[in-house]
Amino acid sequence: MSTSDPSVMRRLTVLIVRCVTWPIRRWRIVALLLVALVIAVTITYAIVDQTLLRQLEARREQIRASDGAKEFLQLLHEQPDIAENAAVPYRHAEAMLRRIRWDDREAIKRTWEKLSKLSPCSCEEGLGAGQAGAVLTEGQWNELGRHVDVSRPALEMVKEGAALQMCRFYGYFEPSDLNGHPKYSDMSLMEDLARAVAYRAVWENHNGDVDSALQWVTIGLHLSNDLAFEPGVGSGARRVKCAGHALWALQAVLCEHDAASGHLDQLTGELARATDRKLLVMTIQGSTYSWAYRESFSDWKEQKGGRGQLRPFWTSVQIKEIDVFTWFADAASKDDFEQRNSAYKKLEENVSRFSKRYLFTTILPTVEMQETVQKLEAGIAHAHLAEIAIALRLYKKDKGSYPDELLVLVPNYIKELPQDTFSGKSYPYKRVDPGFKMYSLGQDKTDDGGVSGDGRRGDIVWCAKN
Repeated sequence: MSTSDPSVMRRLTVLIVRCVTWPIRRWRIVALLLVALVIAVTITYAIVDQTLLRQLEARREQIRASDGAKEFLQLLHEQPDIAENAAVPYRHAEAMLRRIRWDDREAIKRTWEKLSKLSPCSCEEGLGAGQAGAVLTEGQWNELGRHVDVSRPALEMVKEGAALQMCRFYGYFEPSDLNGHPKYSDMSLMEDLARAVAYRAVWENHNGDVDSALQWVTIGLHLSNDLAFEPGVGSGARRVKCAGHALWALQAVLCEHDAASGHLDQLTGELARATDRKLLVMTIQGSTYSWAYRESFSDWKEQKGGRGQLRPFWTSVQIKEIDVFTWFADAASKDDFEQRNSAYKKLEENVSRFSKRYLFTTILPTVEMQETVQKLEAGIAHAHLAEIAIALRLYKKDKGSYPDELLVLVPNYIKELPQDTFSGKSYPYKRVDPGFKMYSLGQDKTDDGGVSGDGRRGDIVWCAKN
C-alpha cells in the first residue's frame, strides 16, 4: 500500500491530530503530572540544598578544629593598643606622601618606572655606585633625590612603625580613611611605602652611605613581613611584592659593597621571617580561616545569590574551593621538596578536573590561587638568594675573594645552605670574576643558565660585580 493512498494519508492525519490534542483532551492528567513534577523537583532541591549546607558546615567545623585555625584565631584576638600598632604610623606616612604636589608625583613616577625595569646588578649594568650613571641620567637622579627630600618626614614615620612589633589593619580588603583623605587600599598603601623605602635605600647607596642603605632595606623587609599579621591570599601576594622591592634594593647595595653593618643581625632576622614556610601556609589558609569563623552564611549567601534557586550550585562550588585551599596549604607545608613537588602535581590535576566541572565559575579563583602560591614560593627563593649573598660578601671580606663553591660557607657564614624551592637542589652558583652569579630555576622550573625573565618564565638571578 502506497503512502500516496488517500486512506493512509487520512490515518496519518488523524494520528497526528490525536497526538497534538491529547494534552488538551486529557488536561487533568497533564495537570496532575505537572504538579507531581513540581513537587518532586522541590523535594529534590530541598534535600540537595540541605545536604550541601550540612557538608559545608562540616567543612567549617573541620577547619576550626585544625591547629592552624586555632593559631589564626589567637592572632585575631591580638589587638594592640594604638601606640603599639604599626598600622597607625604607616597610614599617616602614606597620607603624608599623598600630599606631595601632583607634578612632583608624576616626575617621580616616571623615574620609578625606569628604575623598576632595571636589574639592580646584572652583568652588564646595575645600580651600584660605580654604574649608577650608566642606567639613570643625572636629571633622573636629581628627580629621585628631590623626592627623597620631600618624603623624609613620611619615611621617618615608616621607620617609627617598623620599630613596633605588631601591625594590624583589621582587614586588608577594607579601604582606609584617614583624617578626611580619600579612601585608599591598605595593601596598596603598604606597597607604595615599600617602594618608597626601597628607592630611599637606592639613593643612600648611590651617595655612598651603605650603612644607611642597609638600614632602609631592613625597614623595607620589616614592612613586608608586617603583612603576615593579617594572613590571606590577597595580602600574601602583596607581601611578596613588598619584599621584592626591598630585595631589589638589597641587591643594588650588595652588588659592589660589603654586608658588614650594624643592621646585619636585624637584616638576617627579617630574611629568616621572609623564608618561613609556616607563614606561607598561614597566608594560604588565612582567607579560609577567616571565612570559617563567621557567625553565619548570610553575607556569603547574599554575595553569591544564595537565596535564589542556584544556592545548591554555589554551595557545592564553595565546598570545592575550600578543598582547593586546603590542598594548597597541605602541599606548601611539606619541607621535603620531593613530597612538596609531588603534592603540587597532584593538586594541579585535581584543580584541572575541578575547573572543567564548574567551567568559568571557578577557573579564575583556582588559577589565581595557583599563581599566588607560585609567587610565594618565588619570594622564598629570592630571600634565600639574599641570605647566601650576604654570606658570600662576608666570606670575601675575610678571605679576599669569593669561594669556588657554596659549601665552604657552612657553618661559619651561614648555618646551612637552603635548597631551591623549585628544584630541591642547591642554588646554581658560579664565580664571574671579580664577582659571582647565582640563581633559582624560577616558576617554570627550567634551568635557563641564569637568564632572568618576567617572573613566570626565566630564572631568579642574583649577582655581584666585585
